[in-house]
Amino acid sequence: MSYNYLFKIVVVGDHSCGKSCILLRFAENSFRHDHISTLGVDFKLKTIKLGRDKIRLELWDTAGMERYRTIYNSYYHSAHGVMCVYDLTDERSFENLQNYWLREIRNHAPSNAVLMLVGNKADLEDQRKVDFDRAEQLASRLGVSLYEVSHLLL
Repeated sequence: MSYNYLFKIVVVGDHSCGKSCILLRFAENSFRHDHISTLGVDFKLKTIKLGRDKIRLELWDTAGMERYRTIYNSYYHSAHGVMCVYDLTDERSFENLQNYWLREIRNHAPSNAVLMLVGNKADLEDQRKVDFDRAEQLASRLGVSLYEVSHLLL
C-alpha cells in the first residue's frame, strides 16, 4: 500500500505496563489473553488515512525489562515520536517514567520528536494507583499530551 508520509514511533515503558497490548489493539484491533512478553524489540505497521493523505506508522515496541534497556539507544534514532506508557495500577511504573524513561528520551531521541504519555489499564479504575491530576501535571509541565486508555477497549 502506498503512503504519503512515514512516521517512526517508539513505544517505551516498564515491563508489563501493556505496551504490546496497546499496539496490538491499535494496529490489528485484536487482543490476546495469552500474550508473551516482548523480548528485545517488536514492530507493527499501521496505515491511517487523514484527509487525502495516507500515513504509515512504524510502531517500535520495546521490551520493558531492564536487561534490554541498553539496546534502545539505536531505536530512538530518527524517531518522530515516543509514546511513554505507564500502568495506572502500578505506582512504580509512573515513577520510572519520570526517573528513567524521560531521561532516556531526552538523551537519545531527536530533540524534535513528539512525546506523549499514555496511562494504560483505565478499565481497572478500582485498582488505580496513579491519579489523573498527577499525570496531567506532569504532562503539562513537559508540554506533552496525556491519554488514558484500556488495551481491552481501545
